[in-house]
Amino acid sequence: PVPFKEQFNIQVNLEKAETIRYELWTIAGKKIHASSARVAADGGIVSIPTAQLANGYYNLIIYNKNNIVIFKKQVVKLSR
Repeated sequence: PVPFKEQFNIQVNLEKAETIRYELWTIAGKKIHASSARVAADGGIVSIPTAQLANGYYNLIIYNKNNIVIFKKQVVKLSR
């Protein structure tokens, strides 16, 4: 798992600029956050605020504009 504390940053590389959608899910399968971000053609960093989350494991899923999963990773929130 990828560890994080107050914020989770991820580099997203795309062939052309588009809006991506991302979701955070608990390990139990409950969606707890969903949002979108515009990413430039040469890529960019998407920052996901996580200060309100409890410590523990989560699944991060990122979708492209066609609703296809382009990234899926288990992440873990650590204590401050």
